[in-house]
Amino acid sequence: MLPKFSRIIFFTSLMTFAQKDPIVFDGRLGEDEWNKAQRFSIDYEIQPGNNSPAPHKTDVFVLYSATHLYVGFDAKADMANLRSAVRNRDDAFQDDIVMFGVDTFGDGRYGISVGCNAEGSQVDPKFTGNGDDDSYDVNFESKTYKGKDGYQVELKIPLSTFQFSMADTLKWNLILYRSTYANGVRSQNINYPIDRNNPCFICQSPDQLLLKNIKPERRLLFLPYVFSGLSSPEDATNL
Repeated sequence: MLPKFSRIIFFTSLMTFAQKDPIVFDGRLGEDEWNKAQRFSIDYEIQPGNNSPAPHKTDVFVLYSATHLYVGFDAKADMANLRSAVRNRDDAFQDDIVMFGVDTFGDGRYGISVGCNAEGSQVDPKFTGNGDDDSYDVNFESKTYKGKDGYQVELKIPLSTFQFSMADTLKWNLILYRSTYANGVRSQNINYPIDRNNPCFICQSPDQLLLKNIKPERRLLFLPYVFSGLSSPEDATNL
């Protein structure tokens, strides 16, 4: 017997905020665009070196609006030998890449990182004490520019990408990363020297991103709700 009635109700909620980017989002770091940015640098080679000076200079700039983070990388490089190609998502780890990562809770459990190579091919691993999860995907934008002495990257990341506890002022631990190649050898570089005897790699970072009065956009909420019922007349012959 078919159900007397059946209902399927879907609820969605989506809120957007009109905003103007604080930069011209074109991959080029304009001189005046990043004047008010929080500034950092990637100075340490951790593999194969052991907290030795990074082989290439990398400066990092961070701005934010109520809804987005804006990250700029100025990555100096030997452009004649730059390793970079248009690749599928998360395949650019074999290239010269830059990444911006945050530990929003500051407890070292995990961090979310996003970045790209000089062609704009994106990478976005989730990293924990047990390794990286390349299957994790983040919705963000990237644009790049290649010059004579290096390349530049701009990232636009929705704050709704991250999980965190809301407050008027937030401080997130930063993990800034760059991978380069020379003579076929991969050099891995970050923004702080690491203590290899400390099992918590993420929580060693001394750099923090300061955020105030942010209002992340709400994610699209898709909540399926199914309600059904069944009724039939009483069959007296079975009494």
